[in-house]
Amino acid sequence: VLFRSDRLTSFLDSVLDRQIANRVKFFIGVSGISEGSLKKRFHRLRIDSTFVYNAISPSDCFPCQISRKSLPTNGRVTLGLVGTLEARKGHLFAIKVLSTLKSRRAERVVIRFIGSDPFNFGDRIREEIRRLNLEADVELAGFQPTHDLIYSDLDLVVIPSSENESFCFVAVEALGRGIPVVASSIGALPEILDRLPFCRVVASFDVQDWATAIGNLLDEEDRKSTRLNSSHANIS
Repeated sequence: VLFRSDRLTSFLDSVLDRQIANRVKFFIGVSGISEGSLKKRFHRLRIDSTFVYNAISPSDCFPCQISRKSLPTNGRVTLGLVGTLEARKGHLFAIKVLSTLKSRRAERVVIRFIGSDPFNFGDRIREEIRRLNLEADVELAGFQPTHDLIYSDLDLVVIPSSENESFCFVAVEALGRGIPVVASSIGALPEILDRLPFCRVVASFDVQDWATAIGNLLDEEDRKSTRLNSSHANIS
């Protein structure tokens, strides 16, 4: 069944590619890696291409001076994972990282999962929360309609995605609010984040490595302002 399904998918992809090739003369990707994927997929068709971060001018992404958000003084740190509840977004891995952080940190560390659950993956997440006795430390906030509701209470954003990140708006939105980001080295995440301030890109999916990266950012005393548009423009 899987073999037949793969053959059918391959055939449909081929038909779709031919239809695209007949109508498209130029591709614009949202990152270097997305442009590279298009080139690889359509290499025989020799369609010209380029990329523009976020499909807008990089100099317009962050038009103002941004300062890193100060950590709270109430002894509680809130991590956030923003994205649809599904396996590739890394919620189960983030729960394990939280469990390790709790044993390392003096302050209370909690994590908030923000996003809709169209695939009913929330049940699997709740099962893992119960298994690790983290009911009081993990919040499933569901879909939130505005950026203020998403980011206002977050002290650090984690992006432990395991695949398919062609740009990642969440990272840019968080940084625009001065919120540090720790992300996996998947897709365009390292391309976007490696040269930006108060970020960590973790090459492995080792729980200890992630706990260390998050802890280092939480402990980092650097609160210098930075003009993020300049850094963003220089990524290429």
